[in-house]
Amino acid sequence: MIFARLVSIFLAVLFPLLAIGYSVYNWGLQAVKNEITSSYQAQVDFYRENLEQELQRIRLLQFNMLNDSTVNILEVANTQLTNYEQDMDLIHVQERVESIKYSSRYISHVTVLMPALNKSVSDLNIHEMRPSDNTLIHSVMTNPKDQIHEIDGSLWLLVSSFQDVAKDSSSRFTIIGVELSKDYLQQMLQELQIQQGSNAYLFSWNPPFSIVADQAHTQADQIAAILQSHPLKNSPEGYESFSVDKEPYVMTYASSSQQGLTLVKSVKTSQMYKKINHYRNMFVIYSITALFVISIFTLLLYRLIHKPLKKLVKAFRQVENGNMEVEIKHHSKDEFRHIFTRFNAMISNLRDLIDQVYKQNLLIKQAELKQLQTQINPHFLYNSFFVLHRWIRYGFIEEAELFSRHLGNYFQFVTRSSAEEIQLEREVEHARTYTEIQSMRFSRRIQVRFEELPSGLGNILVPRLILQPIIENAFEHGLEDKRQNGLLVVHFLSESNRLHMIFEDNGDQLADTKLVVMKRELIDSETITEITGLTNIHKRLQIRFGEHSGISHERSELGGLKVTLTIPIET
Repeated sequence: MIFARLVSIFLAVLFPLLAIGYSVYNWGLQAVKNEITSSYQAQVDFYRENLEQELQRIRLLQFNMLNDSTVNILEVANTQLTNYEQDMDLIHVQERVESIKYSSRYISHVTVLMPALNKSVSDLNIHEMRPSDNTLIHSVMTNPKDQIHEIDGSLWLLVSSFQDVAKDSSSRFTIIGVELSKDYLQQMLQELQIQQGSNAYLFSWNPPFSIVADQAHTQADQIAAILQSHPLKNSPEGYESFSVDKEPYVMTYASSSQQGLTLVKSVKTSQMYKKINHYRNMFVIYSITALFVISIFTLLLYRLIHKPLKKLVKAFRQVENGNMEVEIKHHSKDEFRHIFTRFNAMISNLRDLIDQVYKQNLLIKQAELKQLQTQINPHFLYNSFFVLHRWIRYGFIEEAELFSRHLGNYFQFVTRSSAEEIQLEREVEHARTYTEIQSMRFSRRIQVRFEELPSGLGNILVPRLILQPIIENAFEHGLEDKRQNGLLVVHFLSESNRLHMIFEDNGDQLADTKLVVMKRELIDSETITEITGLTNIHKRLQIRFGEHSGISHERSELGGLKVTLTIPIET
């Protein structure tokens, strides 16, 4: 108890320190995670903002060109121009187209369509409109509000001089189309993809298209599904977790409402939080150190306090059981050496007193009862501990827990109770505990029926350990060879101021000659030099309750031995 209290006090002091350490670790871990996540979010926001600003600048250049006087003349007054003037104006438009193209690395080509002239002006040449140019006109007519148009796998920024092209039957309008460079967009995504195990994506939902930095390791489908199910209007930026082939990833995204684009960066969780492993290793070292300190402290407590106390308690129990020759040796020069020296002196004085006064005057029945009680030895415990060891080893935790609790109750009864007599209900409960232990050991081949003690009889005082040895005898001799269908029945019968406690088994090894010998041993118990367990109980009961008490043997209706233990019901 003292050892347990000391360990409890030490743990009570150490636990808050461990809790504080874990809290600091957890707080630091979360802080680092937040910093890493914020850093990734800042990267995505930076690239998204740059892309958004660049696309806005390109669109401003487009609108600025729409307001160019030369473009307006070619659009509405082209019939008044000579061929030379028209050609010079078209060359001027081409120069503006080239200036727009070379103003941004995001631009691949620039095309100006003038249906009224049936002309197409690009950064490469000036030619009459082709059937492929009608695709741009059709895209503007069908989707005039789209920021970005996907046409034959290319991405276009289209602006028209007339808002409703579909209603302009005069064809007096101009369309300026800027084809975005997918290669540079992919290069921009690759700049964002700087960590190992990461990837970058550019998504658009209307029209639906995506650009991926690394096509070989893409999770575009999973990310698109997550983003489409996520309320982006309420949270235009943030991060989400997902898994691909059981590999966890974290994606950081930022959306542009003006351009209808979403920029995403995904990275493996193990790579994203790689720096955290350093903190985790430090916490592991901290935890191992704490466990080491606890182990050392516990070991020192055990060696310096618990072990000497245990030795002292063991010596007291030996004295309690009648061994007056016990002597404690202690080599360390500490307080326990003085205690043990005084204990040895006390035992020496007790021996002298017993020899001088009590030894010669000890009652014969008391001496005999003490002698009989000391013969009880629970041999089954050795095998029980091996059973418990196997269950723990093979992972039968619930069975081991129940079994160890029964063993604990058994030990508690055997070691803690020093009274020569106890209440019958405690003796029955101890026998039931022993039976439960044996039932678990031999559950595959032996069944037990243990009835309840009749009410009102539990307070009868009886000698200790009078029931358990009978049950032990049934398991070790009566049912020893039963490989299956073994049965042990324990029941009680109250009649004529006497209580009969009956133990029956269905063992098939009891010969008639053996039964005769067992009956004769009970009758001639006074002359037998070697006392068996059942004879032991019979003599103790007769010493306590008189010659009409004790046990009797007969063959059970089950086929094995029937042992009846009889005591008077004292009122």
